[in-house]
Amino acid sequence: MAGFIPSIINIGFSLEARCAFECPEIDIAIFVDGSDNCDNPNDTLPTFSNQNPISVLFNTSISNPDFEDFVEFTLFINDEEVPSGAISEELAPGIYEVKVTAELEDLCEEEAVLVFEVRSSDLLISDVNDMFTLNELISDVFITGNCANVGNISSPNNASLNAQGFESIGYFEAGCTNFPFENGIVIG
Repeated sequence: MAGFIPSIINIGFSLEARCAFECPEIDIAIFVDGSDNCDNPNDTLPTFSNQNPISVLFNTSISNPDFEDFVEFTLFINDEEVPSGAISEELAPGIYEVKVTAELEDLCEEEAVLVFEVRSSDLLISDVNDMFTLNELISDVFITGNCANVGNISSPNNASLNAQGFESIGYFEAGCTNFPFENGIVIG
């Protein structure tokens, strides 16, 4: 005789699972070392000269040392990975974003970001139309603010001074020099 099989089997079972793993605190500090720091009071970013190599390094600390061997650190400069994890080189003038990420086996991630600027160690002088049109040079650089209306700007001889093609108006930036003005116009 076959055994009786009830139509409903009711088995009570419950499971509560908790992960006992808590991500450790990971502190990241980024250092930019340039021997020619050329910050000025109006700068919003740390600023360095491109005259000498600039070093970018980082230090880390982890609240639980048991995880030190499992954390991977990656250094990026302007979204490009730096395989060596540090740089020491001459950088071209520009804005640089340094990012360090720390990842613990796809479970935890921390990142730190530092933005800095590299300026030329030379006084930069450019012709009209290289950086500004003649109107922009006069209205945005030479006469700033809302107190003056600027109009009727012309320089009939600028493009052909003595028919030799010399520019008589230009723009300058001090960069990381000790020139007494940050930027302005040059009139020749």
